[in-house]
Amino acid sequence: MESDLQMAKKKFYAVVNGYTPGIYQEWENCEKSIRGYSGQKYKGFPNEKDAIEWYRDNGGDMELLSSEHRKIIEHTDNIIDATTFERKNDFGDDKSNMLYLKLSAKLNNAEKNIEPLTEELRSFCERYHFDHLNHEQKIAIQTITGKSLLFAVPGSGKTTVLIARTGYLLHGQKSMSITADTLMNLTFTRAAAQEMADRYSSKFPNDNDDALPAFRTIHSFCGGEILPLLRKRNFPMPQSVWDTDKLRNQVEMSKDTSDSEDDYNKTREPDKESVTSYTIMKAVLAHFKLSRKDESIKEKISGVITSIKNRQLKPSEYEEKVLVIDKKEYGVKDIYDTYQKELDKHHCMDYDDVLYYSLLGLKKYPDILRQLQSKYVYWSIDEAQDNSTLHNELLSLLVGDQGNLFVVGDDDQSIYYFRGAEPRLLLDYGLQDNVKTMVMGTNYRSGSYIVNMAKSFIEENICRADKQMQPNPTAGLGKINFYANLPTEQHQYQCIVSAAKNAQANEQSLAVIYRLNASAFPVMFWLKKYGIKFNATKDYQEIAYSKVFSDIINIMTLALHPGDWNAFLRCRFALSVHLNAKSINSMEDYLKNGRRVASILNWAMEIQPNISKYVQTAKDVLHKIKNMTAFDAVKFLLENLENINKNGRKSATGRLREYAVLSACTLFHRIEDFLTAHYELLHEEKNDLPQSNCITLTSMHSAKGLEFDQVIIIDTWAEIMECQDAIGDNELYFYDEEESRRLFYVAMTRAKKILDIYIPEKYFGKDESISNFVNDVARHCEVQSQLLPPLLPEKDMESDGLKYSYDQPHKYYGVRKGFRTGIFDNWDDVEKNVSGYSGTEYKGFETLDAAKDYVRGYVDEVYLLEYHELAYNMHNVQPGAYMMALDLPARLNLAILSWFNVPSLLKIPQDRLEAIKDNDICYTNDMSTNYHNSVDYYILVYMLVNFYKVWAPLYSILRSKHIKTCPRILELGPGPGTSTFSLVYFYSQLAKENPNIKFSLDYHANEKEEKFLPLLRHLAENYGSLAERTNYQVRFNFQNRDIYDGSDNIFDNGKYDLILESNVLNGNENFREDNVNKLVARCLNSLNEGGLLVLIEPADKTSTMIFKQIKSFAVNDFICCDIYQETKRVSVEGISLLKDVRTLGLRKEKKDIHWFSYAVFRKECAAK
Repeated sequence: MESDLQMAKKKFYAVVNGYTPGIYQEWENCEKSIRGYSGQKYKGFPNEKDAIEWYRDNGGDMELLSSEHRKIIEHTDNIIDATTFERKNDFGDDKSNMLYLKLSAKLNNAEKNIEPLTEELRSFCERYHFDHLNHEQKIAIQTITGKSLLFAVPGSGKTTVLIARTGYLLHGQKSMSITADTLMNLTFTRAAAQEMADRYSSKFPNDNDDALPAFRTIHSFCGGEILPLLRKRNFPMPQSVWDTDKLRNQVEMSKDTSDSEDDYNKTREPDKESVTSYTIMKAVLAHFKLSRKDESIKEKISGVITSIKNRQLKPSEYEEKVLVIDKKEYGVKDIYDTYQKELDKHHCMDYDDVLYYSLLGLKKYPDILRQLQSKYVYWSIDEAQDNSTLHNELLSLLVGDQGNLFVVGDDDQSIYYFRGAEPRLLLDYGLQDNVKTMVMGTNYRSGSYIVNMAKSFIEENICRADKQMQPNPTAGLGKINFYANLPTEQHQYQCIVSAAKNAQANEQSLAVIYRLNASAFPVMFWLKKYGIKFNATKDYQEIAYSKVFSDIINIMTLALHPGDWNAFLRCRFALSVHLNAKSINSMEDYLKNGRRVASILNWAMEIQPNISKYVQTAKDVLHKIKNMTAFDAVKFLLENLENINKNGRKSATGRLREYAVLSACTLFHRIEDFLTAHYELLHEEKNDLPQSNCITLTSMHSAKGLEFDQVIIIDTWAEIMECQDAIGDNELYFYDEEESRRLFYVAMTRAKKILDIYIPEKYFGKDESISNFVNDVARHCEVQSQLLPPLLPEKDMESDGLKYSYDQPHKYYGVRKGFRTGIFDNWDDVEKNVSGYSGTEYKGFETLDAAKDYVRGYVDEVYLLEYHELAYNMHNVQPGAYMMALDLPARLNLAILSWFNVPSLLKIPQDRLEAIKDNDICYTNDMSTNYHNSVDYYILVYMLVNFYKVWAPLYSILRSKHIKTCPRILELGPGPGTSTFSLVYFYSQLAKENPNIKFSLDYHANEKEEKFLPLLRHLAENYGSLAERTNYQVRFNFQNRDIYDGSDNIFDNGKYDLILESNVLNGNENFREDNVNKLVARCLNSLNEGGLLVLIEPADKTSTMIFKQIKSFAVNDFICCDIYQETKRVSVEGISLLKDVRTLGLRKEKKDIHWFSYAVFRKECAAK
């Protein structure tokens, strides 16, 4: 079979056996059809004719290659193939779906066939005080032979079970003589292994040292057992393993004062007795002239390297791939080879190589493998969801076909995809016929309110085992609090300090958990300021020496101490002082033996006069900040020194760093005070592990395996919590779109009693969008209790009286002539649209108004739109909310009343009211809902609460400049006009704020229920025309058509700028997979270039799966998907007619919140 690289160079691909047989022009689409398919059969060809002939000659289904199909293939740049889409599964790819269903069936079967407990197990539990364990836990303990997989939800007592099972093997069962030296217990970290060993010793104190079983990591097992045996055979491999000691790495980091292109050739040789991970990575960064202070660069490179090793990728699979760092492309193979050369240079291997060489060696020496297999007969693997392909292949080899393997894991807590760990690896193991599956589904850690919410939250993922987590029946409720009444970022930290004081006073453990370590920087300063001791899973020194923080601290230090050589070396590039290597060497030679100078910058001007201009600028900067407050100094530096956060300003991570250092400095009036706190934090005693009854700061990744009485999750913005960087077409990137949800789930399930989620309204005056995960948590909380938890704090918070504001420095660019004209707020987008364009015209401006004036007359009017009133109405920071509670427009209220021919809904005649009640709508999941006699009921009960839903996607489209002022619109299934007249009202607000711009809607709607049409026309006549606006007109065309009838006439053979559906693609509305597939494909084909498809559905897992499948289909050469995809809630408390509806007894629900999900897809202008 040809390699993927060879196949990718072909032009046509024929697939006879695959998930979707047919002819493909793109290798990526062909690969999706055959990857993982058993018995796949495919081949690539340079032309279409050869591909079709081979397909026919090898038994391909020719009906799939009709003349119409071939025509579509020939014009694949213009048409989307609906028949291809039909054969795809709507709920994720076939393999994921089948995996999920098969495993669910296996787990359900195991649950029905409850295994009895043996007398030996009962006796053991009573003797060693394990009788309090539940039946699920005891079944796991007595499972000692064969292959098994135990799914263990958070807080289910898996560590206790593993210890008890080990004890049972040695002291409980009598049928086999098992000794400690035949057992091997492996877990993920050294800390976890040590904890298990300590807990075992305390539970079984009579075991002497020789009788103690081993608790190790797989790396220590390989390094301690396999590699020594291989070295005796002179197996070719590096001599040593690099030093990952945390302190050694920090010492090297603190000594590293250079981050300069001139220093790359003079990097010191490390101590030959100790090569650290930092040693290797520093050399790699130096080779490619990359910053050593930017943690994100190191993480990106190390992540790709470890992914390649753990996934066991061949060079052909990544040799043409790149990494994009600071807008520049670096070959992945070059990076990987440079990294390996550095390891070879120092004759050492990294931790991944420990496993790799162990695997190779065992394959080469079967006798060593047999020796280990005969020695270790009983294996247990903890945290197996964190294992990679490399881990699993090695373990499979060690255990062998006859060995006993007890695997414990939770696919919902798999959060190391970047290291090669995937939930599917664990699920695949559970599907093997010879593997017994068990579930420990009771969470003994958290209160029932937290457990039930977390269960509903994680069930929105698709690729997972259904473990049906449940709370301990005797557990308390627990509390979930949303701190949404936090006006600024300062109030977030004030609440943390207050919570920390309360926790210490009540001797309760508390954790502050965050997505990125930069969030910890200000928290550390705030806790220190108020005398609160804390532990952190990442030391302050590691955070302080990272990008932005290091530059700020060292510039401040140099301002106060002009002769500080080390501070100068660390910040000189931020100050744009580019000394050459000769000058630096000369200066370093002079400073040896304790010599000092009064001012490094003055000295630099003397030694290298050609940079005097830049040095003087740096001196002016230092002089200005010297007497500023700490906050003003940082603000000045961020606004005036671009190099401090170059290329990072537009990213969420870059903004977070800036907010973090600004937040820390608000505590201190003088620079000296801030630096004093900095040095005290540097030298405070470090604790590696969180301790009970203390405050812990931890990232979400580091929080796994820990538990606390109270958990606070901070900085919960969408771009941080759901982070997925934009990637280039040829960039190597490992990402699992469901992992971010798993990570948030891990953070929440650390809480035993209280879970607090902090949502500051603004960060130094800037809005940051709330994460969808917070919205989902709020939704599930409401489902449980029928009301949203109260928003905290309930009273106004005090502040220091000072107002801190910071506007990130940026420019606006007006492009008059280019591939795409308009106004842009970053140079990257401008460059894409003007580079290579003949006769381009563009210019940069400091203000948006100036950019608007420049492009006026050259660009689409959407760039000139004002929408201040809309923005005001759309502002709401409460979880899930996106707008204030508004009433329906007055004219629409009157139009509805005139439909019933009454001045008030309370005046509806009794006979008509009874008829409305008799014809309420019965929704079903397996057939089309009948609305025939329920028009009045629908308008009163459903239209009112759903009216403003469409504003959420419309406002997103408006802000992203994709809206059109004169669009041709098609709505599918408008019903009585809920979204129709809401959209008309949205545009009327735009017309009101932009009287000099013409707005015109050509509105088409297809509704299959003919009884809705008179109502639609009535409302259009009495409300929709809006004749009083001279710059706004609407033309309606309502048709009685079934959108699922299979014909294309519902689209009038025209093209649309916007196609909209609301509550059409779900189980209540004639939902069938083939219907949805055909409909979406026709919608995409009927959009103009740049046209939008807006889907609005109930907020549930079915909608999530539908959107995911449509996304996988739509992301091709035509559609740029995922412009927006969110879950929101609309508050209806402001709708006056709804109060009368409740008085009439038509709507019995008391809650005033309605949840929904929406997705927006945009058709790209041209195929790539």
